Amino acid sequence: MSSRRKRAPPMKVDEERQQQLRWNMHEDLRNEPLSLTEEERACWDADSSDCIIIDDDPPEGAAHRDKKRCTESVSILNSTEKETPLSVALNVTISPHPSDDSWKAFLGDFVLQLLPEESLVEHFSERTFTLMSSESSSQLLIYVHSECNNVEKEENVLKGPASIYGKGIRVESSFSSDMLQDLAWLQKRRGIKLYQRPEGTHTIKVRIYLLEAGLTRLDFMSDAGSRMKKFNQLLKRVMGKLYSLSIPDVLEEDEEESESEPEGQDIDELYQFVKRTHQQEAKSVQVDVQHPALIPVLRPYQREAVNWMLQQEQFRSTPADNSLHFLWREIVTPDGLNLYYNPYTGCIIRDFPHAGPQLLGGILADEMGLGKTVEVLALILTHTRQDVRQDALTLPEGKVVNYFIPTHCPRGKVKSREIQNTECEPKEKVHCPPTRVMILTAVKEMNGKKGVSILSIYKYVSSTFRYDVQRNRSLLKRMLKCLIFEGLVKQIKGRGFSGTFTLGKNYKEDVFDKTKKQAVGSPQKIEKELRKSVNKDTDSEYMPSDIYDDDNDNDDDDDDDPYYYYCKARKSRKLKKKPVLLTKKEKGQPVNLDSQVEAPAAGDCASADAHVSESTCVSENRQIQDAEDCVESPSPAAMELAQSNTASFCETPDYRFECICGEFDQIGRKPRVQCLKCHLWQHAKCVNYEEKNLKVKPFYCPHCLVAMEPVSTRATLIISPSSICHQWVDEINRHVRSSSLRVLVYQGVKKDGFLQPHFLAEQDIVIITYDVLRSELNYVDIPHSNSEDGRRLRNQKRYMAIPSPLVAVEWWRICLDEAQMVECPTVKAAEMAQRLSGINRWCVSGTPVQRGLEDLFGLVVFLGIEPYCVKHWWIRLLYHPYCKKNPQHLYSFIAKIMWRSAKKDVIDQIQIPPQTEEMHWLHFSPVERHFYHRQHEVCCQDAVVKLRKISDWALKLSSLDRRTVSSILYPLLRLRQACCHPQAVRGEFLPLQKSTMTMEELLTSLQKKCGTECEEAHRQLVCALNGLAGIHIIKGRRAQYRAALALPPPECVILSEYALAAELYREVLRSSEEHKGKLKTDSLQRLHATHNLMELLVAKHPGIPPTLRDGRLEEEAKQLREHYMSKCNTEVAEAQQALQPVQQSIRELQRKVHSGSPWWLNVVHRAMEYAVDEELVQRVRNEISSNYKHQTDKLSMSEKFRDCRGLQFLLTTQMEELHKFQKLVREAVKKLEKPPSRDVIESATVCHLRPARLPLNCCVFCKADELFTEYESKLFSNTVKGQTAIFEEMIEDEEGLVDDRVPTTTRGLWAVSETERSMKAILSFARSHRFDVEYIDEGSVSMDLFEAWKKEYKLLHEYWMTLRNRVSAVDELAMATERLRVRHPKEPKPNPPVHHIIEPHEVEQNRIKLVNDKAVATSQLQKKLGQLLYLTNLEKSQDKTSGGINPEPCPICARQLGKQWAVLTCGHCFCNECTSIIIEQYSVGSHRSSIKCAICRQTTSHKEVSYVFTSEKANQEDDIPVKGSHSTKVEAVVRTLMKIQLKDPGAKALVFSTWQDVLDIISKALTDNNMGFTQISRIKTFQENLSAFKYDPQINILLLPLHTGSNGLTIIEATHVLLVEPILNPAHELQAIGRVHRIGQTKPTIVHRFLIKATIEERMQAMLKTAERSHTSSSGKHSEASALTVADLADLFTKESEELE
Repeated sequence: MSSRRKRAPPMKVDEERQQQLRWNMHEDLRNEPLSLTEEERACWDADSSDCIIIDDDPPEGAAHRDKKRCTESVSILNSTEKETPLSVALNVTISPHPSDDSWKAFLGDFVLQLLPEESLVEHFSERTFTLMSSESSSQLLIYVHSECNNVEKEENVLKGPASIYGKGIRVESSFSSDMLQDLAWLQKRRGIKLYQRPEGTHTIKVRIYLLEAGLTRLDFMSDAGSRMKKFNQLLKRVMGKLYSLSIPDVLEEDEEESESEPEGQDIDELYQFVKRTHQQEAKSVQVDVQHPALIPVLRPYQREAVNWMLQQEQFRSTPADNSLHFLWREIVTPDGLNLYYNPYTGCIIRDFPHAGPQLLGGILADEMGLGKTVEVLALILTHTRQDVRQDALTLPEGKVVNYFIPTHCPRGKVKSREIQNTECEPKEKVHCPPTRVMILTAVKEMNGKKGVSILSIYKYVSSTFRYDVQRNRSLLKRMLKCLIFEGLVKQIKGRGFSGTFTLGKNYKEDVFDKTKKQAVGSPQKIEKELRKSVNKDTDSEYMPSDIYDDDNDNDDDDDDDPYYYYCKARKSRKLKKKPVLLTKKEKGQPVNLDSQVEAPAAGDCASADAHVSESTCVSENRQIQDAEDCVESPSPAAMELAQSNTASFCETPDYRFECICGEFDQIGRKPRVQCLKCHLWQHAKCVNYEEKNLKVKPFYCPHCLVAMEPVSTRATLIISPSSICHQWVDEINRHVRSSSLRVLVYQGVKKDGFLQPHFLAEQDIVIITYDVLRSELNYVDIPHSNSEDGRRLRNQKRYMAIPSPLVAVEWWRICLDEAQMVECPTVKAAEMAQRLSGINRWCVSGTPVQRGLEDLFGLVVFLGIEPYCVKHWWIRLLYHPYCKKNPQHLYSFIAKIMWRSAKKDVIDQIQIPPQTEEMHWLHFSPVERHFYHRQHEVCCQDAVVKLRKISDWALKLSSLDRRTVSSILYPLLRLRQACCHPQAVRGEFLPLQKSTMTMEELLTSLQKKCGTECEEAHRQLVCALNGLAGIHIIKGRRAQYRAALALPPPECVILSEYALAAELYREVLRSSEEHKGKLKTDSLQRLHATHNLMELLVAKHPGIPPTLRDGRLEEEAKQLREHYMSKCNTEVAEAQQALQPVQQSIRELQRKVHSGSPWWLNVVHRAMEYAVDEELVQRVRNEISSNYKHQTDKLSMSEKFRDCRGLQFLLTTQMEELHKFQKLVREAVKKLEKPPSRDVIESATVCHLRPARLPLNCCVFCKADELFTEYESKLFSNTVKGQTAIFEEMIEDEEGLVDDRVPTTTRGLWAVSETERSMKAILSFARSHRFDVEYIDEGSVSMDLFEAWKKEYKLLHEYWMTLRNRVSAVDELAMATERLRVRHPKEPKPNPPVHHIIEPHEVEQNRIKLVNDKAVATSQLQKKLGQLLYLTNLEKSQDKTSGGINPEPCPICARQLGKQWAVLTCGHCFCNECTSIIIEQYSVGSHRSSIKCAICRQTTSHKEVSYVFTSEKANQEDDIPVKGSHSTKVEAVVRTLMKIQLKDPGAKALVFSTWQDVLDIISKALTDNNMGFTQISRIKTFQENLSAFKYDPQINILLLPLHTGSNGLTIIEATHVLLVEPILNPAHELQAIGRVHRIGQTKPTIVHRFLIKATIEERMQAMLKTAERSHTSSSGKHSEASALTVADLADLFTKESEELE
């Protein structure tokens, strides 16, 4: 808080400072008049003004004003010296001509003409004046300022008002008042300055000068960031006036934002314009583009296309000189100064605005199948780069690439050169015998009765042989395992390395005696003997390396297998060369690689790098390389460099090693190379730098390469979708002669690492996918670790972030194949494509327009065409005029950058066989039609709700946001999926991964759903009937009350109300009996009707007719109660039965526990006696705190005791609490076992079953629950949720509790309690110290008892829950018999409201509501029962045992239905003859389009009549049987594929669908019918499956998803295309069809469409055909969201609904 204190008291600012801090908030409100009185307005008259006061500073403050001018704003002082502010319309100060040398540009002038009666004052040319006008008068007046002789005087004037003598001089201006106001505003902003120059006595010329502050500073010439600034808008008006420049139409902000796609975009018109433009162009000299390396002969249209592409790349032409930018105009001021002016934005600059780089490239938009790939290959072969700069690819003169193979790895940086240069004494050399010798010696010398531990071996080896055990501990462990395996050492006890060891049976004394003696001898003898020993024991030694000795804690992975290292030694010995022993020279001497001494391959005499201390150093070191490193032996040049540079490289203080592989500097012997720029060392292999390039090519690290100027190259970068990446390779191999082009498929830095840019530059073609390009964006702009943006870390980074090498290359040509994938410039792939550096840029796409002409903007952004690559200029200069019916600008621009050839224009050249179309109209089966009707009903309701939220239905879906479009298109999506297969509709059935649903299974599922809906409708009906009966009873009692008050109602009223109530109750019972076999009626609803009917009969109200069933009502009610309670009683019995065995086992365990002092108490006492109590306390604490997270607000048990006495007290207290609550819980549950009494039920009802507000927790069940909570907290370790927290979760609103749960314990969080953990720790302590057996046995029984108590708790709580549920069921039965009643006069109003208690005035309201509910429920029940009957009859018709014959008679003519009949929506069946008679003769009047059922009189629309045919159809098309039960469309697709194979064996077909689920269903149907196919669903198997389809004669069917399989693929092997459903985006459809109808196709092709009659598909097809005829769809390439308006979507549902009705 000290930083917020005021450091000095406040001080008053002097007047000068106050003057500087003043500002005028109304400076910009010139057109807003001040509110003046009539007297104040009169004061403005020039004749009545006595004096002018100047006192209005500019907003920047007086301190920044020009010292040679006086104040500039005015106010009027009247004769009484009172200041009166006025409304000033114009106030502009004009100064005399300056004499300073600041930069100014004379733009022009305007004239002020004095009126004849006015004249100028003396020395006017040296005076400043103010030009003013008022709101009330348009007369311009000049007020001349007083003279300012010096600066001091002017400063004094600025502090106070300066008086101006004389009256205003009236003048007329050559500029309008608005223009003068603009000039005044510009001058206030200090962009311009006005200076006066009188010409005669009646004329004043005012010169307009542009100041340096008025110049615009732009980031680039097409920058539109300042287009809406007020300064530029006003300056644009002034320039238009001075230079008569035409001001282009201004596109306002709101107009730009609201601009939408114009109606009726005709893309064909654009393509025709492009074609006509190219035909009218004067053709330059044609180049022979048939390159010798190109195998196919180019067709004429292809030659024209390649020639145009060469022309776009300025092949054999001189680039034009840089000209003026398109947006800018050069203007010459009157004083001869050249300025450059943008008439669109009003910006002015001094520097010449260059037009920027000329467009090199364009859009190749030949229609699909015309051979765009061959055209691109011809361009690549014909036009290669000639001006490749070799600067970045050659080694700078005088520079050498530092390259060496390290002999030893530096242990760290040298802190300073002083330390490095300090001479030290020679260090003593340490010679160690092999590790096996050291271990065996240690085991033998230290062996005792109990053996030798691993720690003893470490101590002996370290002290005797001065071996660095700390560093090489893992090596000793590995060798010990090998010795155990060989039988030289054996383990006595313990597991792993925690046990003890002794000499094994295979150990022989004489083998190691000689070695042992030499171990204490001279170093020379040791070394000699070591080599002999190594040669002998080659096969049994593990060959360790310092590469693996980084961390001795990480060797546990292999410790489980004692044979791991032994086996590894044999395997690795075959791969590794013999290591070399390097003798470390004295400090300052370089290591001579020629003096290396070869040593045997195995043997650890020179085992890992020993630690170099101050007095010792290791004399042996080994160089071990990986197998792959050993293959490449270093060249003599590298060896020479290594000899001279090794010591200096590693020991310099600025030595830094940071490689992309993540290895540390100390690891490995891999060759290293140093960056010439940042001097960073890296592995040569990791950065793909080859040793042969040492004296030829420089090496720069990846970060430096990316930061440098891109490497010039001849390579062409081709970016394609993942699906056709391999197709490019195939096309190049097929169409280009071998060895003509070098091709590389780049897979990104994730897989390929960092490829050197010069390696990429050596290629002719580099192919990359959009997915890789998208991921490469993550590897751009990565800061160098040396840069200022790089992270500063205390330790060096292990992994170096790899930048993308793509941006380090200046590509000769960049081609975007299927360029429509980057039409949105904000997607990652498009963003990365714009970051690439390239000379020529090409977009290749057969459908460059997908949604509308605005799609071309993304391609223009990639091409970098100024100024149209800026969104503002694209809209303002091209798209906005196009929307205003002026397409010439857009068409002309596109014609310059696009080449388009259509199939219809070159059909005579390509000679592609014709393509025909075959439409398959299908009809739903009755089951599918029923399912579709259900979906249609739900989707229509959903669509109407969503469409009502949109006010303007004329809006196109493309103008809405993506989330809204997805929402309103979702109902349409579900209907389209329902037309393909019911299981394709998401959320309706089990997912396809389970199994594909057959039509029989669909029928069964629909029957179950319909049965559930029938039960729900029946429940609603019974509810309404019971409620109406209660209303009638209320009205009857009200009539009785009126009669008691001597207001007798008609006797018939009382009688009729009770009789109606009884009749309604009897109707419920009749309905229940009527639907007994079909539906299940709620037993509580039946009990309600039975109980209340029985009460009415017992009351003996007159007018209720008796029935035969009245006598059985009491018995039925009793049966219903018993049936309802039987389930609860069964649960209680089962819970009690499950509890008894656990309680019995607890009793048996308790018998084994002694009644005296507890065992744990004896253990604690014994520990105190033996003085090991501290160890016990520590062990208990560790056990409690390990792997345990206690509550932060709760003290852990380990923090509550310090010694054994505290532990003893805590455990005693906790065990007593545990036993206490255990007893209380058992007793509480025992009391609840007997049948609940009336008092118990009532208390539970008031407490928690039906609480008035919050649960009271006062009944025996809630009290038992609290005991359970306490017992649980003692028995388990959990986070107990308190009562308060539970109650806070209960949300209360006006109607009462939303959540009426009862607080429960937190089951599911049962962890071992701290008490039990302590007991386990004490028992473990007793076992480890071998205390009395009786203590240990009793402790084990105690632990078993804990487990039994936990089991008992869970079962006991379940038992309590069943008892509680039993009471709840009793209350449910009581609630079920309650009927509607009116609140008594003195009865308090319930809060929250109770449903069955209503106010007197609500009786009639409830009656009307219940009558309506009854009508709706009756209608719904009738409808659903009809559907159920309909589905049941369908099931009968599909019964194959009856031979397809329905034996039931027709209800009208009584003839057998046979194999053909009609089914109405109510489910009743009639023969076809009777149905036709009903339709022809009885469809009259209001029912002309519907008929009534002859049985139930329910109305059925003509279109809803289903006709069932069980016999085989005579149509020859359906003669082909399809195995399995599939949907209509799937069966039709499979049958069509089978027909194709029968008619043309070997013909291949493509099957397209929008949804992968539909393709999966078709694939299972094809599998059922033994048809060979392949499916493309994943990118990984894309190429493999595509090749199988193309070249495997057994696979003739390819299933393709539309979104991935329709772009760019060439599959001319196929001749049939099957479109499973209509496609809303015609561009996708054209792409799909274009896979087979393209160059190279030699057979006629057929497109098969599958549509379902009388569904949404028929409506969609009609809509798309209409759109195609009006040139707004197929030529426009609209997407789903762009092709439809909101009204179109609404029509799809409404019109189909009308057809269905």
